[in-house]
Amino acid sequence: MTVKEHKPGRLGWCALLVCALVIAPLQAQEREKQAGQYYVEGVNFFTQSRMRDAERAFLQALRIAPSDKAAWMGLTDVYLAQQRFEEGAAAAEQALDHHPGDAEFWIRKGVFLREAGRPEEASAALRRAVQVASSDQAVVKRVKNELFYDRDAKGRVDLGAGE
Repeated sequence: MTVKEHKPGRLGWCALLVCALVIAPLQAQEREKQAGQYYVEGVNFFTQSRMRDAERAFLQALRIAPSDKAAWMGLTDVYLAQQRFEEGAAAAEQALDHHPGDAEFWIRKGVFLREAGRPEEASAALRRAVQVASSDQAVVKRVKNELFYDRDAKGRVDLGAGE
C-alpha cells in the first residue's frame, strides 16, 4: 500500500490563512500587554527610587516591544536620575532609531550629551529637535530659552530659527 501525499486544498489554505490572521494579532496583543506590565513595574520602581529594578523593567519592556515610546522615556528618566549621561545618550539614540521625528528624544539626547561634556554633539541634537518641532513653538521655546543655557555665561546656545 502506498501512502498518498496530501496537498492542502482550498479549504486547507483558507484555514491556514484564517489562523494566521487571527493568531498573529492575538500574539501581538499579548506581547503589548506584557510590555505594558513591565512598563508599569518600571514606573512603580522608579517612584520608589529603586532605579536598578526600574531599569531592568524598562529594558524588559523594550525587549518585548522595541519601539515602545513610554518605555524609552522611562529608561532615559532612570539614566538621568542616576546621572548616567553616556548611557542616557545611547538610549536616546536607540529611541531615535524607532522615533526619528520625536523632538523629545532629540531633546533628551542633547541633555545627556551636554551633561556628559560633549557640547558640540549636544548642540547638534538640540538643533535637530528644533527642526523636528519647528511648528510646535512650545518645544522650540523650551529648547531655546529654558533647557539649554550655556553655563559658561557665554549666552544661550545658538540653535537657529528652526526649519
